[in-house]
Amino acid sequence: MKYSLIFLLLLTGITLNSCGNSKTAFSHKTKYFETKRDYIYKALYIDSSGDTITNERLILRTLDRRWIGQPWLQRSIKYIYDTDTADYKNYINPDSYQRGRDKKYYRRKDKFRLSEKEITGGYQTKDYFYMHPPRRNQYSMLFYAAHPAFHSRVLEKGTDTIPINNTIYGVGTMNQKYRFQDLGKDEILGDSIDVYQVNVNAYLMTEKEKFKKKIDFYASTFDALFCFEYGFIKMHYEFKSGVKIEFDLIEVIDKS
Repeated sequence: MKYSLIFLLLLTGITLNSCGNSKTAFSHKTKYFETKRDYIYKALYIDSSGDTITNERLILRTLDRRWIGQPWLQRSIKYIYDTDTADYKNYINPDSYQRGRDKKYYRRKDKFRLSEKEITGGYQTKDYFYMHPPRRNQYSMLFYAAHPAFHSRVLEKGTDTIPINNTIYGVGTMNQKYRFQDLGKDEILGDSIDVYQVNVNAYLMTEKEKFKKKIDFYASTFDALFCFEYGFIKMHYEFKSGVKIEFDLIEVIDKS
């Protein structure tokens, strides 16, 4: 399936009343998308056999400018890839269509079809944080997975579940239930800060027969940790096929 499909994020179940307690607002913490920083992650791609194919560094850079895809809402972030071709040569794209494209590109160009960077978007409101995941190179399966999102309603309730569905045009809808839990304080990058767990189970709902045969291909889980100071400090994806994609924050560099 082509990755040029247009994705629409449907924020269902997010029409919530704000709480008067200032602890529930993002405004009392760092304005994530309006602060120029490099968030450096250790990034792993593990194939369905359990073999670690790539172990590299991924940089998420907040640019403090509007994102062209949705300039009235989202701010730009840049993913900078540091993919080692010596490791990448062992990567086999799980998507058969894209695997065919990869092979044709390599035969024609005598090099891998790799991106060095990707600019996409994210945003935060008083109560809600959202951003697109990296979706180039060996992380392209994340087109079909949960996007990193957090809702501050969990601060009132301690735990909460919210449906946030993702529509893939021409395919169907990714049914996703986000479960948030307050874990209390933990030491992150040398600071004692409040940490929240985010868990998602995602599966495809479709009326199209050709995609019904690939329901398991799209099914995945998202296991993550979020904090107000640094955004997502852990983002671990696991697909039903056994493929795992893991990002763990290891350093933050202030660029302002």
